[in-house]
Amino acid sequence: MVEVLARLYYLTGEEAYRERAAKIVYIFCGEDTQPMLAMPSLLRGYELLEKAVQTVIVGERNDNATQILLQTALHAPAPNRVLMQMEPDSTLPSHHPALGKQQIEKKATAYVCIGPTCSLPITDADHLLKTMIAAQG
Repeated sequence: MVEVLARLYYLTGEEAYRERAAKIVYIFCGEDTQPMLAMPSLLRGYELLEKAVQTVIVGERNDNATQILLQTALHAPAPNRVLMQMEPDSTLPSHHPALGKQQIEKKATAYVCIGPTCSLPITDADHLLKTMIAAQG
């Protein structure tokens, strides 16, 4: 449940989802995170809540370059991935670190964000894959 609520928070920007996820973790563990070691699903959800790798791809959904970036992001070894594809004229939730980021030279463009910081614009699939792998730490 923590993982689902964390993903909903990142995708919608609704703070209530984040608060609910954090509350569930606190109910099971309190101030001591040691019990999470015996609950791998809770640990995975907590890690996503705290260290999501948010990847945003800005481009027309039916554009071939957008699809290549999407497929690259989906197949990247990134367990904490939260992936969003948005049309060039769309906007992200107000909390999202990639808010206001746009396509570069009208090409499908990706941004990889951790916490409040996003990568420079990425238009190449290989560069996207390397950036997502590096973001996993």
